[in-house]
Amino acid sequence: MTYFLRNLYPHAAIALDHRGRYNCAAMKWLVIAVLIMAQQPAKAPESRGAAESNSAQSTAHARGTSSKQATSTQATPIPAQTPVTTESQRSGATAKDHTATASQQSSNEDRATQRKLTWFTGVLASVGVLQLVVMFLTWLVYRRQAREMRRQRHEMRQQRHIMWRQWKAMGEQATLVKGQLEEMQSAGKQTDALIEQAKKQVGELHDTAEAALLSAEGLTNSERAWIMVEVVGPVQRSDGTRRARIVETASFKATGTHMDVEVLYKNEGRSPCWITNTWLEFRIVKSIPEQPDFSSTIPTNEGKGAISVGRATDITWSPTSEGRINEDTRAIAYGLIEYLDIFRAKRTTTFGYEVESDGRLERLIDHPGYNKNT
Repeated sequence: MTYFLRNLYPHAAIALDHRGRYNCAAMKWLVIAVLIMAQQPAKAPESRGAAESNSAQSTAHARGTSSKQATSTQATPIPAQTPVTTESQRSGATAKDHTATASQQSSNEDRATQRKLTWFTGVLASVGVLQLVVMFLTWLVYRRQAREMRRQRHEMRQQRHIMWRQWKAMGEQATLVKGQLEEMQSAGKQTDALIEQAKKQVGELHDTAEAALLSAEGLTNSERAWIMVEVVGPVQRSDGTRRARIVETASFKATGTHMDVEVLYKNEGRSPCWITNTWLEFRIVKSIPEQPDFSSTIPTNEGKGAISVGRATDITWSPTSEGRINEDTRAIAYGLIEYLDIFRAKRTTTFGYEVESDGRLERLIDHPGYNKNT
């Protein structure tokens, strides 16, 4: 059984070796204990021999003493006297007592040794029985472990077969996936070629669309309405220029500047349009903003309506702004006109002028935000 377990389960063999080593060590200590206990009864015969030798010596001594006394008695006649216990008799009695005592002690020691031997023999028998029981139980445990290990080996074989079948199936799947991957790569190359071709076509279509859009915008711009705006003053000068009328105002609250101008706008396009809203603003500022601000401007109702091709319309505008025109301030007049063309597109025109203190009007050419046509 042990050889079978060693070959079949190395781990179990290691456990058996350790268990065997532990049992051998226990048996060694048990044998040593038996030898130690066996040494104790061997001392009893020595004490018994000593007692016998002591009793023999006492007897010989008594005999020698009695013989000497007898010799001396025979040499010197003693008158008849009353029987008296002599010293030799007392010595003999004492020797007999010692002999009896030694014999009694020897027999007691023999009985004690026999009892110890009997008890120790019973202990050894009990230990042997317990050892047999332990070995039997150990054998049962080993047998159960061997049975469990056989069962585990059977299950491991089954799992190995299952894993082998799974590995085989995975190999087949890997082959199929590889084939599909190759097909996908081939299809991907074709798709890439189609994508590149489509990109080229899209680029060409985009260029064509941009060209068509530009062409359409060009056609639209050539046929749409264009509103152009000019601001002029009501004061005609001898040199032919027109200037704005500037009047400085004052009140108990603040000072201001009043301006009178005319806003002229004309349809310079090739189709009519419809004016929908007009915003006009006059301000005195420290610096001219880059973009016109109409956040607080209220649109005017003047000038609304249709404007035919080449028609010019004017609006009289008389705004007032807080502040005065001087070296530290600048006055600007700007506006926005919103209209619809024949294509139903919303169009806008912005304009802007700087107003000098003498009434001159200069267009804000350096500020594109004030000169837009959309």
